[in-house]
Amino acid sequence: MGFTSRTLVFTAVTLGALTAAAPCSAQDSVSYVTAGLLLSIPLGGSLDQVGLGVEGSYHWYPDNQTLVGTGGFVQAQLLFGGGWRVDLGAQGSAWFGGAELGLAVVAPRWQSPELGIHVAPFLSAGYATAAFRWTPMITGPLVERSGYELTLAPKLWWELRDGPLREPYAMGCNFGCSIGRPLMVDGRAEVADIAHDPAWADTDAATDDALTDAQRAALAAQWTRAMSEEHASIAAFARLSLQLLSLGAPPELVARTHRAALDEVDHARRSAALASRFAGRVTSPGALPAAIAPIAIVDLATLAVETLREGCLGEAVSAQVAARSLALATDPEVRETLGVIARDEAEHAALAWDLVDWCLAAGGDPVRCALTAAAGALPVGEPARHDAVDAALLARGWVPDGARVASWSHRRREALRRVGPARATA
Repeated sequence: MGFTSRTLVFTAVTLGALTAAAPCSAQDSVSYVTAGLLLSIPLGGSLDQVGLGVEGSYHWYPDNQTLVGTGGFVQAQLLFGGGWRVDLGAQGSAWFGGAELGLAVVAPRWQSPELGIHVAPFLSAGYATAAFRWTPMITGPLVERSGYELTLAPKLWWELRDGPLREPYAMGCNFGCSIGRPLMVDGRAEVADIAHDPAWADTDAATDDALTDAQRAALAAQWTRAMSEEHASIAAFARLSLQLLSLGAPPELVARTHRAALDEVDHARRSAALASRFAGRVTSPGALPAAIAPIAIVDLATLAVETLREGCLGEAVSAQVAARSLALATDPEVRETLGVIARDEAEHAALAWDLVDWCLAAGGDPVRCALTAAAGALPVGEPARHDAVDAALLARGWVPDGARVASWSHRRREALRRVGPARATA
């Protein structure tokens, strides 16, 4: 088989494997850039052709849940035996790997540059890439030699969205930072305005005199937020139950969803009581017009993806954060509230996984494809900060900075493991 035929066959196989998964797509394009070091090791050749340099690439995906994207790359290396090499071209990419096709300009031992074809399938894992690089030469004395190399590239990734370069995989708070299941309407988490209804707060709003004004304000703000989000979760579960009915879900799943809504009523009342106590006045959720906003008609794939994010991860994070805060709290009322929330949110996360399993069983390959894309696009939490926190705040359920992000990272890894069989099938 000649040079041209081999190139076409090899390229078709490596890029064709990626484009076969193209149906797994949605909307809202997203792009990334990468930069890192590049080490190339010749296979079966002289070690003086080992190269060390840098690599940069650009990746574009047609939506933020897709499996396949495209982009470009550029590489520049110095060779240990003297000389240099520059590669550039296009690539097809996915969250697990991809393939590159381009041109290579090689100047061994500082001789005249020679032109070759760059073909490289690669695998990606976190912040590292490994590739098999094949370079059939088309000009110069090296035309009879096709080089085979293994390349390794530790790198950083940045997401490009609406202009400026952002921190690598910065985590949004739509799912990872909410307490309970968020009430999502048109892509936005909705909560009620703050009111002063003693029926919700169920407290005499006595001031906690053992705290400073600043401490009381911080705790009041945290428990008010908890109250608002737990209150919105009541509506979220009510809407979910109607979606389950529309899809013909088993009655046990519908019943558990309704029980979860009642749990959130209890969580909201307990959080309102604590918010009132630390604020020194009755604090409660007000009207929530978004509760009766039009309910989206969903299919099994959409429901599975939303449940993965909002339930399997979001509520599991809430349970883990509540359990960690409970371990540090000493205030009896706070401990009772955190204990109830940690237990119930863990049950809600278990319900979410059962819903995902049912969607997979009922929906088959389209659901697997959607979960594959969603799992690969889950944002990665940044490293947790460990700032010193006042013991008086911790005793009353304070959540330190970074605790929720750290919990998200842990639960995200768990979700990737559990969705793994679906990913492999897809």
